[in-house]
Amino acid sequence: MDRSSLATRPMSIQELIERASKFEWNPRINFKYWARAAETLHREGKAYLLDRNLPQAFIVLFRYSILVADHLRTHPEAKDPDNRRLARPLQHRLPDVLATLEDIKPEIRESYEQWTRLSSTRRDPARSGRLHAHTSSTSSATHHDVLDPALAWNYQSPTEILDIRDREHQDLAVDLAKKEMRRRRLAGSWGPDVSKYRDQGPPSADDTDLRRQMELARRQLDQSQSYGGGSSYDDDVVTPTNYSYPSIRRSSPARHEPIPAPLSVPQGPRPLPPRPPKGPPLVAPLSPKKPPPRPQKEPLASYNNATEYTPDLETAPARPPKTLDEPKRVTFAPNRYLENGEPLRPVFLPRDLRHSFLKKASRNTERGLEMCGLLCGVLINNALFINHLLIPDQKCTANTCDTESEEDIWKFCDDKDVIIIGWIHTHPTQTCFLSSRDQHTQSGYQAMLNESVAIVCAPRYEPSWGAFRLTNPPGLGEILRCSDPAVFHEHECKNPYVEALQPAGHVYEADLDFQVEDIRKQKGY
Repeated sequence: MDRSSLATRPMSIQELIERASKFEWNPRINFKYWARAAETLHREGKAYLLDRNLPQAFIVLFRYSILVADHLRTHPEAKDPDNRRLARPLQHRLPDVLATLEDIKPEIRESYEQWTRLSSTRRDPARSGRLHAHTSSTSSATHHDVLDPALAWNYQSPTEILDIRDREHQDLAVDLAKKEMRRRRLAGSWGPDVSKYRDQGPPSADDTDLRRQMELARRQLDQSQSYGGGSSYDDDVVTPTNYSYPSIRRSSPARHEPIPAPLSVPQGPRPLPPRPPKGPPLVAPLSPKKPPPRPQKEPLASYNNATEYTPDLETAPARPPKTLDEPKRVTFAPNRYLENGEPLRPVFLPRDLRHSFLKKASRNTERGLEMCGLLCGVLINNALFINHLLIPDQKCTANTCDTESEEDIWKFCDDKDVIIIGWIHTHPTQTCFLSSRDQHTQSGYQAMLNESVAIVCAPRYEPSWGAFRLTNPPGLGEILRCSDPAVFHEHECKNPYVEALQPAGHVYEADLDFQVEDIRKQKGY
């Protein structure tokens, strides 16, 4: 399989901080949606750490720290007892998230510095520094230069970046996801080892903002002890004992994962014998059950076909030796973008999921009542795969449906180790479209997860179903700023949402297995 030419330059720590900080906090969105967003960010960070996609992991975990430490406590619904219970585990997890951000900085910094050194040695530094981004000819963002940290060049662990537009690559994405989901089921809970990033060295100038943010969060923790000390949360509220939320564990990596690369690699086109250690080893010793690493026989080949990012052999650093059981790393590049140029990761939707949902909703549909479900799934190789349809407790009317018992939803996501990728609901008496109420609901999902999808099923009309996302801009921004209290009202923008299914959108139907989980206390209304 040929390496693609979709890699972008690595981003500096400061650039990653700026990207992570770029989101619109809006207290008009219900607290439960922001809490869900924080939970999703944490699970995304775990997934990217497992894939060793450290720049993207840094962005989502730093964004988590901002959302939890700075914003949730100021939400007007923060004093509600149920919301205090939702916020408590998010806050308790914050120290581990901050520690992980510090842990992964050295390798991110090293990749950026390596790229900078290589760029300075080329004949045309300006050309090598030019952003190389992939955009589809049919994308609405072809006029944008997109720097995607999920596709960043990394000399320590080169990755095959594949174009998801290729049907073979779509099939490969599904096959790899099935294999990984099966592995996770057999292995039980999983978590990446971040302790290997401990040797950080002296702080650099671009760490200032991160350290200031982290110190602020630490002071808040010291003063409040779970959002006390003048915050919106009471100290006497404890997390329910029937479940707990995972933290990013410092457990040993699974044996099939690649041995982490050293933070500094000797340069040169020829293989070098191992040097005597100057201090504590940067890489954990190999298990006696594992074969020893083979020596590197030739210098690192071209990382991809993009001349801007193919280092000269004379200056390319040698790749660390691979172990026999190191899997090939693959990342799938987006081929759709938001209207503001941000990339949309591909979402794979089980082909039969909506039929299963309509069977569950049939009793409500006969009564003319709406019903909703949550689309839950996993992040693998920079693509999202829906593998669970969750039917939560909800309040249903002829024109609305609202989820309830948020803690049960969180427990389910915790037990299955999934994130909420979107939602599905019926229009038993209306056509297939997103009402103004639906648009406000979708804004809660899409505020932190651009790829969130809203599926509408209108069994009495044609088309009988559709998948949608809000435009951004103008749709998401206008709806977040809307304060109209009426259930149904008009929005000024003419195109608040668009089709999300292929070929126009980022959602692919696929032959994926999925489970239907009905956790309603009452199965009918």
